[in-house]
Amino acid sequence: MQNRRKKLSLDSDVGRLTVMPFSKEEATFVVKEENSYLEWEFQTESRDINFSLLFKRESPEGFESIEVIPKQRIDTSCEPEKGRFKCEKVGNCE
Repeated sequence: MQNRRKKLSLDSDVGRLTVMPFSKEEATFVVKEENSYLEWEFQTESRDINFSLLFKRESPEGFESIEVIPKQRIDTSCEPEKGRFKCEKVGNCE
């Protein structure tokens, strides 16, 4: 499936993260409003990269972690990987 939306990297309010080979970076996004969207776009210069998405929210037992996208290796050297997740509840995306 090819996504023809405009490049997120052109938006002024988008953060940028550089991941060096054989290293690991994690980002946490606080979801303050229900039904918010988290969008991502990434590409590597060569080879592939691990990617996953977790949603964490407070529950009576503590924090509940939901694996939205299981960890997977994605080859993005030919075209960017784009995605979007609707956060129906407040919490954290990691």
